Amino acid sequence: MCIGLTRVMGRSLKASLALLAAASLTGCPSWPRGVGDFNALSGRSEPSLNPPQRKAFKPAWRQDLGERGAFMQSQTFIGGAAVHATRPLLAVVGYDGRLSFKHSESGEELWGVPLGAPGTSAPLFEGDRLFIATGDAQVSAYDVNTRELVWRRQLNGLSRAPLTLAGEALYVTDGTNTLYALSSATGQVLWQRHRATPKDFSLHGEARPLVMQGRVIMGFSDGVLAAYDETTGAPIWERDLAPQRAQFEDVDADPVLMGGTLYAASAASGLYALNPLTGEERWFYPLAGVVSLAALDGDLIVGLQHGEVARFNPLSKQLTWRARFGTEGAPSRPQRFPYGLAVTLSRGALYVLNAETGAVRDQLSAGSGLLSPIAMSEQGWLYVSSLNGFLYAFSPR
Repeated sequence: MCIGLTRVMGRSLKASLALLAAASLTGCPSWPRGVGDFNALSGRSEPSLNPPQRKAFKPAWRQDLGERGAFMQSQTFIGGAAVHATRPLLAVVGYDGRLSFKHSESGEELWGVPLGAPGTSAPLFEGDRLFIATGDAQVSAYDVNTRELVWRRQLNGLSRAPLTLAGEALYVTDGTNTLYALSSATGQVLWQRHRATPKDFSLHGEARPLVMQGRVIMGFSDGVLAAYDETTGAPIWERDLAPQRAQFEDVDADPVLMGGTLYAASAASGLYALNPLTGEERWFYPLAGVVSLAALDGDLIVGLQHGEVARFNPLSKQLTWRARFGTEGAPSRPQRFPYGLAVTLSRGALYVLNAETGAVRDQLSAGSGLLSPIAMSEQGWLYVSSLNGFLYAFSPR
C-alpha cells in the first residue's frame, strides 16, 4: 500500500518526510523511491475570495536560487518554475544550474540534478516528463520517475519563451529568430524555420508558438507573424505586423486565439485581429509598445513596454482600463489569481490587479525586478522568481 505525504497530528512536515523516506514504497511504481504518493496530500482548501480581510501580501516561503553574476556581464535570466498538474511537485532551475524538485506547498526540497546552466524559460511538465531550456542554449527532457535526463538538444540561441507541446512535437523558439519542432520523445529536429534578425532594433524577446488546427503560428522579431504546417513546417501564410522599419518591430506578444479570431501585436504598430486560417486582417487598433497578450473572459489583457497593463474589449475596440505602475519595466505574461489578475514587471514588483477595474489589490516588491513567467498550480498557488535570485511562493489561502 502506498504511504501518502499527509501531515499527521503531532508531527511536522519534515518529520513526516523522514518517515516516508524510510518506508517501503514498492506499491508506488509510478513515482521515485523515497518521495511517496503525492496524490494522497491532504489539507487543501478553497482560495479566499475576500482579499480585504487578508493579511499583508507576503510569500508563504522564499528560497535562494543560487548566486548570479552581474546581468550585463552574464546576460543570465531565471526561467521560473513549473508545477505538476496532478502532484504537488514544483521544478525550477536556479542560477547555479541546478534543477531542483520541491514540494509545491511546503517548499521542501525533494531532490536535485546538476544541469550546468541556469534556466532561461519556464520548464514544462507533460505527465511525468519535464522539458527544460537552459542558458547553454540547450533544451532537455527529464523523467521524474527514473530521475534521468532522457535527451538533450543544442539550439542556435537561448530560448526564453515558454515551450509549447502539441501531439508528439515540442515547439521551441530561440533568440536567433528560429522556430524548432522537436520530437518530444527523442529531441530529434523534425523541422525548423528561420527569419533574419533586425540588426538595429530588437527587444530580444520571443513569442510563444501557438498550435491550432494543424498550424503552428509564430511571431518573429522582424515584425512578421507566420503560420506553418504542424507536421511538415511548410509555410502556409505570413503577415507583416510592423511596417515601421525604424522602430522596434518585434512580435514578442504571444498570439491569442479567441472566438474564432487570432489576435496578435507588434511593438511598433498595435493590435491586429486576423483570420487564423489565412492571416487576412479583420481590423487593426493602433497601440504602440505591446509586449504581452493574454485572453480573459472574452477580452485581451495587454502588457505595454513602458510598465503598463491594459484590458481591451475586442468588440467595442476600446480599452476598459489602463494601469500604470510608475516604472519602465516590461510586464510579464499575466495570469489569473484566485481574486484577480497577477502580473510582474522586469523593473518593479508582483502585482495582483482587480480584473474589472485594474486597481492594485496586492503587491510585493522583491528588491529587484521579476522577469520570469508566473507559474500557477491547480490549487491556486503562485510562483515567481526574481532577478536577484529568489523563488517566491504565494498561497491562495
